[in-house]
Amino acid sequence: MKTFIWSLLFVLSPVLQAATWQVNDDHSEILFSVPYLSVSEVTGRFSKFAGELELDEQGRAQKLAISIEAASIDT
Repeated sequence: MKTFIWSLLFVLSPVLQAATWQVNDDHSEILFSVPYLSVSEVTGRFSKFAGELELDEQGRAQKLAISIEAASIDT
């Protein structure tokens, strides 16, 4: 089973409003960990990705879209 740990930081305004927010590339990362031969784990990351989060008027998430460039994998 693959375990993906996605740590995405969105800079949100202190005032809740309907808006679309972009992933902050400088403070975000996509990491993963995969079991290897039941002995250890292989970890890795993707260096090229993008994402956005859409909020409604109450500040609730309406849509989360993330795209990852597969060729940017580093293990």
